[in-house]
Amino acid sequence: MASRGVQGAIYADVLPAATRVEARAYLRMVTNVFMGVGGLFGAIALQLDTRGAYMTVIVVNALSFAGPALLLPRLPLAPHALERTAHAPDAPAADRWRAVRDLPFLAVTVLNAILVAQYTLSEVGLPLWIVERTEAPRWTAALLMILNCVLVALLQVGVARRASQVPSAVRAMGFSGLLLAAACAVYALSAGLSPVWAVLALGVGAVVQVFAEVLSAAGGWTLGYELADSRAHGVYQGVFGAGMSAGMMAGPALVTVTAIQHGSAGWVVLGVLFAAAGLAVAPAVRWAQRNGEWRGDKS
Repeated sequence: MASRGVQGAIYADVLPAATRVEARAYLRMVTNVFMGVGGLFGAIALQLDTRGAYMTVIVVNALSFAGPALLLPRLPLAPHALERTAHAPDAPAADRWRAVRDLPFLAVTVLNAILVAQYTLSEVGLPLWIVERTEAPRWTAALLMILNCVLVALLQVGVARRASQVPSAVRAMGFSGLLLAAACAVYALSAGLSPVWAVLALGVGAVVQVFAEVLSAAGGWTLGYELADSRAHGVYQGVFGAGMSAGMMAGPALVTVTAIQHGSAGWVVLGVLFAAAGLAVAPAVRWAQRNGEWRGDKS
């Protein structure tokens, strides 16, 4: 859970303010390329369905984390980050923890966390749904994961450029919630279909979810930066990132107690929750902007 908070704080300090959202989109593009490669290995392991295959995937995954961890301390800090750190005004000591008391910012953080829970649909919810509730072959889960990674890699940068301002970010979050509701409805329809039609329905739902995913990611990055107090970016980004981690942690339980346990009715509940969260972003952002004007922050 702590990793996303730390990442958000590092991005705020290292990435230039004018290109933060686009830079994060490029980072996510690279991440999804390698996730697609991992999904391919996962599909092979599922098809082989042996203890050795699963153990190999687990060991390779562990090594993939260890490698970057060893390389990270050797990366130099960008010159503009050093200059900004040296000259940036510090927030008063009493305000260093303002983010955890900033109710409008916390409201946006919670709404973003609900939308972030969608990531666990591909990782946890859909595999369980496919195995327990549909006639689709088990490798469909890996296929959908690869499809997700490819499309996100292709779309994320372009969408991020169009959602780099607060008004466009708010619209992106609203559309994301509605698209997620539509994806949940399509997933629900896959139950009871023949294997071929089930795969097609799940594929359509996955494509709709991809558009929701890239919109919410870009909108969330923009709002996380633009609504924060620039004097305490590290704390604000830490709180926002922690909210994302909380959403991903709660996601598996959420999709299990809704869609997996209650079928189509559960998918409806999940879709309504996503749509409500996306549409609630607009009033929450207006509240946060009024709060930013009151505190005198011009970021």
